[in-house]
Amino acid sequence: MAQGTLQERVEQIFKQTDNTLTSVVILSFNRRDDIEANIKSLYEHTNLPFEVVIWDNASDTETLEYVKGIEGKTKEDGNGLIRVSYSDTNLGCSGGRREAVRQAKGNWIYTADNDMTYTPNWLEAIIDRVEQDPNIGAANSKVVFPNGKIQLNGGILVLEDNYFGSFVPVNEGKDQFDPNLIKEMDCDWLCGGATLVKKGVADQVEHDPEYLTGYEDYDYSFQIKDLGYRVVNCPESTLIHHHISFYDDKQEKEQSYLKDRWSAERLWISMVHFVERTGINLIKVTRYMDWVEKDETKPFLKWAQVGDVKFEYEDLFPGRAFSELTNDELRAQFDSMVAKNKEVRLHYNSSGDLIEASNGAYFSSKRIIEPLADDIGKAFSHYNMDNLARHLDWVAEANFKGKGKLDPNDVSYLLGEFQKYVVVHDVAKAGIVYDKLTQGFSRLVA
Repeated sequence: MAQGTLQERVEQIFKQTDNTLTSVVILSFNRRDDIEANIKSLYEHTNLPFEVVIWDNASDTETLEYVKGIEGKTKEDGNGLIRVSYSDTNLGCSGGRREAVRQAKGNWIYTADNDMTYTPNWLEAIIDRVEQDPNIGAANSKVVFPNGKIQLNGGILVLEDNYFGSFVPVNEGKDQFDPNLIKEMDCDWLCGGATLVKKGVADQVEHDPEYLTGYEDYDYSFQIKDLGYRVVNCPESTLIHHHISFYDDKQEKEQSYLKDRWSAERLWISMVHFVERTGINLIKVTRYMDWVEKDETKPFLKWAQVGDVKFEYEDLFPGRAFSELTNDELRAQFDSMVAKNKEVRLHYNSSGDLIEASNGAYFSSKRIIEPLADDIGKAFSHYNMDNLARHLDWVAEANFKGKGKLDPNDVSYLLGEFQKYVVVHDVAKAGIVYDKLTQGFSRLVA
């Protein structure tokens, strides 16, 4: 660590940085009192240059009126401009953060939950932490509950058979002032709230909108690590998490929030997507392990979903709870489910055109991209064939669903999105890939 006081170290960092702005990204979904307390605390404890990027996920009228009322607000010194975007639907945590982070203008992006408040020097400490090493991509503040007990101080991953995973919060349940707390360390994952990401890193990764609730922060951390960056904790930066479980009155008031947040179906869909994306299975620490109905069925196997397409998984072990299966049997069950997801996800006709699924049209880029696999691998240091196809499919499903054909503007938008989020390794080969993609997508133009 560099010498000098925290303030002196941050001043030195700023002298070497053209953009000293931090974008504080906050999702808004109901819970007006929480986001009001968040903003009040943020203004009180933040003196470095910052902006606030709020994404409202279709809140109720009370919350919506509040965020509209603070749009454009700043502190008395002009710092802390609040910018608000409004969604007509609830995109979930991952989908909302994905949109909000894209709008951030700062050199550092800090994602905070709406029910968090801040403490003195929270931002100075975490900027100091991420700038200790150019190989650090992101850092997590220490998160403390209102009772003074630690929620987490970074996170580690414990694996069984290199497949079944458990994400363990560091120092969970310890007193925040315990002298034996773990100090600075490299982590396996960072929680989505209370995390600072360097803008250059955030531009190379993305919050996956198919996570309806939960698991997206693990995936996001893995993406950063896959790029070769370190993800670390920052014990000197502390946020207070006013979790709804500590407040009976909030639980009574926020029934719609709780229904979405702890929906067994949404959690299941997200967990299976996580297995598909990462090859790590979290089933052993979930409620589904012992869930078998009296008729010996497992209702959650009917909740399969890829994008907007819903279907069912085959039960390979009827009548037996997952807790009764061996590791090999569990893995066979989930391998079957992941294979089904991929079958649905990559379902396309021979020409690669827009096709009709059971509940509407959806798009697949796989056929167009497949012949470019070698070129893509050589040209780009971030994208391979599969995650390029998945990214373009997200764009297409969001923007072109039901059109039947693309128009020239659609093609330009698709290629623009691709170009925006890749890291070019070989400029010449990248140019070849862009030309071939243009030719391929041109076949779909109306």
